[in-house]
Amino acid sequence: MDLLEREDFFQQLQDILVEVINGHGRVALVSGEAGIGKTSLVEQFAATAKNTCRVLWGGCDALFTPRPLGPLHDIALQIRGDLLTLLDQEASRATIFSAVFEELQSQPPTLLVFEDVHWADEATLDLLKFLGRRINKLNSLLVITYRDDEVQAEHPLRLVLGDLPRSSVKRVRLPPLSEDAVDELAARAGKRVEDLYAVTAGNPFFVTEALASQDAEARSNLEMAKGDNDRWLQAEFAFWLWRAGATPTIEQEIAEPYALQIAGDWRAAADRWQELGCPYEAATALGEGDEEAQLEALAIFEKLGASPAAERLRQKLRTTGVRGIPRGPRPSTRDNPAGLTARQMKVLSLLSDGCTNTEIAERLFISNKTVDHHVSAILAKLDAQNRAEAVSVALQSNLINPK
Repeated sequence: MDLLEREDFFQQLQDILVEVINGHGRVALVSGEAGIGKTSLVEQFAATAKNTCRVLWGGCDALFTPRPLGPLHDIALQIRGDLLTLLDQEASRATIFSAVFEELQSQPPTLLVFEDVHWADEATLDLLKFLGRRINKLNSLLVITYRDDEVQAEHPLRLVLGDLPRSSVKRVRLPPLSEDAVDELAARAGKRVEDLYAVTAGNPFFVTEALASQDAEARSNLEMAKGDNDRWLQAEFAFWLWRAGATPTIEQEIAEPYALQIAGDWRAAADRWQELGCPYEAATALGEGDEEAQLEALAIFEKLGASPAAERLRQKLRTTGVRGIPRGPRPSTRDNPAGLTARQMKVLSLLSDGCTNTEIAERLFISNKTVDHHVSAILAKLDAQNRAEAVSVALQSNLINPK
């Protein structure tokens, strides 16, 4: 299967696997929003990797009461043997974790995938921490996929990821598709959907659904959503069909924010999204409103770092003749993978040299307070807890070069 604009990420996973085969255990964190293509990428990678290593796969489910060690039950069914017996007997956690470790040691190399870990139960998170901290002793690649937009500062997964050895961790974050890629998908489908890129924000899942919105496939998916009895799933399908120009028909009540947007009540929809703690969705709803609402949406997109959505909204405002539109980040900032400004990159480079804030202020001829602001922004953009972690992430992401 041809995965558009995912070639570099696929190659990155292959390079990590080579390190594993050469005896260096690794953890690969594959992240991105829902529908961005994490599963498709890892599935294609696993299909290739099975020629050189054993592949084991377990997934977490969005359950109100997740089954303890749910993904491990999936994996144990693939392995059979002692691990499945221990789980059935509800052995102690320490015994089960040791059995997993010994299993991975006994049959190297292994590609071990834990999918949708943002839904993981506490026992699974403990297992991932246990394996991750010992991965350098295993000839295995542990791939963890998760929705980074659902892992806020207080999420328990954040603590687990922060506790993994930086030297063994590789990050693979999938961005939305570009407008060119969306156009190519539309051309392959032999269709032209107005404002397809603006409507879908380059999300591969939404692009596919929008292109299929008048086909039997999309209607079939919508029927599946109806049968699922999940108001949010039904609402999401209905909303994107509506945005693509179709007229969705759902027989029962769907989730309120989507229903309000479909009904044209963008203000009420935005308020409801804000109440639910979903600022991006709130901004999307405001973007359908009047000039004041659109400028409010633009500010939210900028704060979230949602550059493609912000730029589309700027173009929409310009088209309607609005003046004095905030320009947003400079091209150099947009081109930076982490969204760092040129000044923040200088600060980051000095951090890697071990400089204190006072030393940075003296070298850049700025105040200590300004340095504090830059350091805080760098930590936030790199999803780091401290200066040392920020430098480590920057080195792994090739934002700065080793010295």
